[in-house]
Amino acid sequence: MKAPADRPADRPKAQQGAVQRTLRNFAQMLPAMLGTLLLSSLILAWLPHTGLLSWFGRHAVLDVLLGASVGSVAMGHPVAGYLLGGELLDAGVGRPAVTALVVAWVTVGVAHVPAESLALGKGFALRRHALSFVFALAIAGLAELHARSMRTALLAVVLYARAIKLPLLPLLAHYFGMSYMLVLSALIALFALLGGLVMERIALASEHE
Repeated sequence: MKAPADRPADRPKAQQGAVQRTLRNFAQMLPAMLGTLLLSSLILAWLPHTGLLSWFGRHAVLDVLLGASVGSVAMGHPVAGYLLGGELLDAGVGRPAVTALVVAWVTVGVAHVPAESLALGKGFALRRHALSFVFALAIAGLAELHARSMRTALLAVVLYARAIKLPLLPLLAHYFGMSYMLVLSALIALFALLGGLVMERIALASEHE
């Protein structure tokens, strides 16, 4: 009689098989990962020589689209994006355009599409990057509204609530159950509201100092 697969005696074999599959998948992904790192490094080295500043200043909407596009192509360490964004602000580039650039820099990454497609599927990778690009534009719009006296609490709530990914809720319910999905989403929304109130109090306290 064959022993059930979940007996303790069979666990080492199952663990060994899982490790072997993980190493095999990693070996398959390694060329794409190395190519991604090389492409990202080349792009980061190329950007300072492009006269990036001269691209901005023609129109506010075009500046936002350009900022999001540059950030999408120049995927790299977030610190590099922050430094570039600070230099653009000092040079007079609008805050929405810089916001779009920084957000797209850390969330999109065209150079990472091949590796992500290999690991998670081409359709998922393309949809995720497209949604991230749209969110970068939306956050740039929020930055503009905040500059026009939009409440800090509302801005913070919107940013915190981005953790609720509407396209992924059916998948979350499928794997973890409807109750888990609803409770998790409700808790994220609640903490987004609380975080917004806290951020507004901090902003007001900073203004009074």
